Amino acid sequence: MDATRLAILKRTGLATKPETEELAAQTIAICRSAARRHRGLTPEDRDDIAMKAAERAMESIKEWQPVRAAWTTWCHHVVRSVASAWARRERRMREACGAYAEWNAAGGEIDDE
Repeated sequence: MDATRLAILKRTGLATKPETEELAAQTIAICRSAARRHRGLTPEDRDDIAMKAAERAMESIKEWQPVRAAWTTWCHHVVRSVASAWARRERRMREACGAYAEWNAAGGEIDDE
């Protein structure tokens, strides 16, 4: 069965355990495929993003509106959201490390101009 039909069953509470497991497996595959499209990531980062996105997609299944988007489209949206959050976190870490390096290079003194 395709992922959208399985997701509808899950969303309505009619999915059996094997159908839920199949949906989870398909969701992971969809999210991995979507994460591969993001540039500048290591394979490990892509896999972390995909797994987080799959988890988030399954947790937010009640927010998904089947009349507006297929399950695949919803998963791609969730991957984009998770990847953007990851990129923001990485940028903040780089900025913080750079600020610390500058502070440390200046002898660790606070400049009270």
